[in-house]
Amino acid sequence: MEFKIFVGNGASGKGDDGIEMPENTTDRYPRAHTPHIVFSLPMQLNQFKRWAQQRFPGLHRDIGLFICTVIAIGFAESIFNSVFNNFLSETFTLSGFYRSFLELPRESGGLLVIFVSALLFFLPGRRMAVVAVLTGSVGLVLMALFSITFQWMFVWLFIFSLGQHLFMPLSTSIGMELAREGQTGRRLGQFNALRNGAVITGSFFIFIGFKWLRLDFTRSFLVAATFYLIAALLLGAMKPGRAHPPAVHLKFHRRYTLYYWLSILFGTRKQLFLTFAPWVLVTVYRQPTAVIATLLTIAGVCGIFFQPMLGY
Repeated sequence: MEFKIFVGNGASGKGDDGIEMPENTTDRYPRAHTPHIVFSLPMQLNQFKRWAQQRFPGLHRDIGLFICTVIAIGFAESIFNSVFNNFLSETFTLSGFYRSFLELPRESGGLLVIFVSALLFFLPGRRMAVVAVLTGSVGLVLMALFSITFQWMFVWLFIFSLGQHLFMPLSTSIGMELAREGQTGRRLGQFNALRNGAVITGSFFIFIGFKWLRLDFTRSFLVAATFYLIAALLLGAMKPGRAHPPAVHLKFHRRYTLYYWLSILFGTRKQLFLTFAPWVLVTVYRQPTAVIATLLTIAGVCGIFFQPMLGY
């Protein structure tokens, strides 16, 4: 793909710098004095690739692609989380009961991950991640354009949630595959730090968009879907890896019973808070989307400083 801009002055068909111009260009731009400009997308991408190789000589190609994937997914999910509760309140005027009922399709996607991943066992993990991200992108597009009724939005939300939850464990497994031996935790921490930065950027984007750029819910979902699609293309450009042979991976051990209960309690507490804390701000205190995005941005920035302290 190449974009050319020919701008000049005079009736001879040449610009100010003597470069030949297309026919009728001088008629359309009789007083322009801007030099000839050529922008080639492949050329710019090649220049960026050379810069990245010089700046990060030890960076593996797949690691670079996955870094961009993590950033794109984090940015998209931040956009969704920043606008979703306001979208529900302003579009469907839901009660607290229906808002809690809406968590059924969101979380059922996580439960079905066990069965969907089993059906896709023949795919390598990275190709399964492409399917997951594409599913999420389709769900966001349908939610943006065809949420005519609450029932239809319910279906689109389930599709998006299925792709989102399917990608979560795959993201961790891919990150572990890209880590050097003995540095798995460090690599996952690096990916998580990049994701947090993308989440902050996405929340700030929503704040700017709803505050000054007249951004709405439809455009927000479409932007998020676009970044999901970009992430799918990046994952597709990675080496596919090997497909895992069918086996029983889910095992329970009696000595971990207390840990299982702690995980259940933690997940319950987290789900209740993440569902109803923003909902209270939106419905009880009538806070607009820009305020919710601002709070998420502040929380993300604080997390950068406080999360590392939890490890000491």
